[in-house]
Amino acid sequence: MAATRDAFNSGYKDNRGIPIPGGRGFDIAVSVGQRKRAFRVLNTLVKALETRGYSLRPGDRHMQVEMFGSHFTLGIYEPTKRSNYVPTEKELAAKSRGEHSYWPRYQYTPSGTLEIRCGDGHDAVVKDTVRQPIEEQLNLAVEVMARRAISRLRYQEEQERLAAIREKRRQEALAQQAIQDAEKQKLAKLIADAQRWQQAETIRAFLHAQEVDALEAGALSDQQQMFLAWARAKADWLDPLVAQPDAILDQKIKIPY
Repeated sequence: MAATRDAFNSGYKDNRGIPIPGGRGFDIAVSVGQRKRAFRVLNTLVKALETRGYSLRPGDRHMQVEMFGSHFTLGIYEPTKRSNYVPTEKELAAKSRGEHSYWPRYQYTPSGTLEIRCGDGHDAVVKDTVRQPIEEQLNLAVEVMARRAISRLRYQEEQERLAAIREKRRQEALAQQAIQDAEKQKLAKLIADAQRWQQAETIRAFLHAQEVDALEAGALSDQQQMFLAWARAKADWLDPLVAQPDAILDQKIKIPY
């Protein structure tokens, strides 16, 4: 708490002109007039949280409260009333003299009411009302924070459950895809073997016709016999039912770079 108080000396202000502490203390955005009250409320709230077993720790930007595994930024915020900016007499005089002058479109007036906020959003846990200031709502503030933490925990658990279901379905689909891919590979090999067998049979039929034609014309020459023997060997190499090795076609030739 002391670190947050000292951090107000940083001179930082939000877009409404409300001073905010630097460093990683509590997220406090209140006017100077509400600062002491904000510290009193935070001090009491921190004690109430710690009494109930909840811990506080520095977050990436501000102090956070830990509840049921969730971490929430804890702070106090003072709303402001926005109105059109009214230039001062000095600013108006400077403008009438032709001097460069600039003033914002809006001006903000502190409301004097405070809100306890928990989380990165803008929803208040509790806020000042006409009947009840936030000092009288600290127990309710802790209860609301706890409910939000439980709701976040349940949401995270539900997301993890759904993620587990999606991952299970993904693994099942991958397994089915692997079976399908293996089946496709087997079918592709079957088609390739059938095509090679058909090619081998076509070659054999063609060679037989050549041989018959040559015999009808006379005798086979040595060159024709050598060709027929070579061609039938290639047909046997093509035929998956024979799978005869071939000294030349079976070579694994690697061309060096």
